[in-house]
Amino acid sequence: MDLIALLPAAIAGCVYFGMHALLMLLCCMATAVIASFLSAKLLGVREDVRDLSAAVCGLIIAMTMPSGFSIPAAMICTAIAVVVARVMFGGGGCEIVSPVALGAVLCFLCFDSSNGITGLNQ
Repeated sequence: MDLIALLPAAIAGCVYFGMHALLMLLCCMATAVIASFLSAKLLGVREDVRDLSAAVCGLIIAMTMPSGFSIPAAMICTAIAVVVARVMFGGGGCEIVSPVALGAVLCFLCFDSSNGITGLNQ
């Protein structure tokens, strides 16, 4: 249901910002689902990826990124946010930190927003 609610904003972003935005959305969503599934299996935590809440998390993280942000950098931050904030603290609804906020903060602190180069912004 959340994906349906976010669909108009995602489509508008893809129309306005082009193919890069679409790739960012798809890559972050796929990364969030895969990271959620694999980390839950590895940690022995019960996590159901069929509810698509991890995909919603990846979609919102991608929608908070600047238009020229590096896709691999966004994927790394999405994976870390999902594993740390979502899976390690019990899954959907049990987080002590918002996975979306953590992903966005990681991206802005660890990567240069213009091209995704590693290192703290000066």
